[in-house]
Amino acid sequence: MSASDWPELLDDPGLVTDLFASAPDLSQCGLFYLHIDERDTAITLGFELDRLPDQPLPEWTAKGLNAFEMFLSFTGVSGLVIDGWTFAFKETVSVERHPDGGMRVEISGPGESVVFHARAATLVKARAYLASRSQ
Repeated sequence: MSASDWPELLDDPGLVTDLFASAPDLSQCGLFYLHIDERDTAITLGFELDRLPDQPLPEWTAKGLNAFEMFLSFTGVSGLVIDGWTFAFKETVSVERHPDGGMRVEISGPGESVVFHARAATLVKARAYLASRSQ
């Protein structure tokens, strides 16, 4: 499985494949949000891109929007292991099929590691916005 095949593991991959000709490698996206909900055994990750998707909605380009964010919610989470957390760029963010039929998620960077298994994943929110560019 390549780094851009993760949409195949979503409940509805069409939400991502409609926007991207080739889904972005999650390791190349900015991971800016991680929420652990122990009541529902769920983890939500928020990613940002400093560009629009390959096939943006027409109203996004008409408004001059230039950045994109999406939130992936993983449910049926088990085996969560957190070893450190920093605000540094994440070197690895991967979502791969697990032999049990679910998926394995790994996030790592200097001095940190988060690993968990999930039964399902859904794109729960996606939006384009106008981001200022600093030179």
